[in-house]
Amino acid sequence: MAFRLLRRGAPIATVRPMIAQRIAVTTGAMRHFSAAKEKQVEPKQKAQSIIDSLPGNSLISKTSYITLGTGLAAFTISKELYVVNEETLVLVSFAFLLGTIYRFIRVPYNEWAEEKIERMRNVFVQAREDHKSAVKDRIETVGQMKDVVEVTKGLFAVSKLH
Repeated sequence: MAFRLLRRGAPIATVRPMIAQRIAVTTGAMRHFSAAKEKQVEPKQKAQSIIDSLPGNSLISKTSYITLGTGLAAFTISKELYVVNEETLVLVSFAFLLGTIYRFIRVPYNEWAEEKIERMRNVFVQAREDHKSAVKDRIETVGQMKDVVEVTKGLFAVSKLH
């Protein structure tokens, strides 16, 4: 009510000076905290980003998705297949909250997951390299023992002679 009277230019200051002061302070504060011109996104750019976020390749297919969704929603509401109530508002608010959380958490989570994958990949590569070197060492050790059979036969023959 007070805002309507301020817009019409009613002399509130003569009737209630404290209310007029409070309204003047709050409107000034609202203007102070509102976004500056350079921070605001141009409406054309905002509209283009919304259109780009829709599925499809052409403007016609994107428009058809919007038309189909709007028509389907209107049909279900008009035939009372779906009734808009408090739970709908809770659902929309919850979906908006989840979308916002997803948008802000996605990048750090992806970075963390990539780091963990890279760490595991490095562990597997290091294990593979260690296994290769262990197998090569074992091959060399077995290669040194290739004459064991003849040496054993020779030692056995020598031990029979004594």
